[in-house]
Amino acid sequence: MYPNQELSQLAERKRALRVAIALRRSACALAASRATKPIAWLDRALAFSQQAAPFLGALALPLALFSAGKTVRKSGLLGSLVKWGPLVLQATRAASFAFAAKSSRVPAPSGIRDLRPSQRASVLSAQG
Repeated sequence: MYPNQELSQLAERKRALRVAIALRRSACALAASRATKPIAWLDRALAFSQQAAPFLGALALPLALFSAGKTVRKSGLLGSLVKWGPLVLQATRAASFAFAAKSSRVPAPSGIRDLRPSQRASVLSAQG
């Protein structure tokens, strides 16, 4: 059908086209990775802030009271409250978190894992 020389030219053109496509593909991948770096950094920062939020919230009030204690005179009842208030508040908060975590654990009714989902729903609704 085609002469041998024409087939060779088509094969060479095909190779050149594949090389050009590979170069464009790698250039697009590089541009995409550069474009998404700020988004990835923002995502990591957001995830870190969500993980650190409970700790920062627990430290905010004691830190505020501690800094206020530096400005308030350290004598009398008010000075003692400002001095020891953060420690007492943090201890009571930790105790209430521990108590809430301990009381929220409710054991599953015996044998419930062996039931099908439709049976589980009827058993749990019957229990109340």
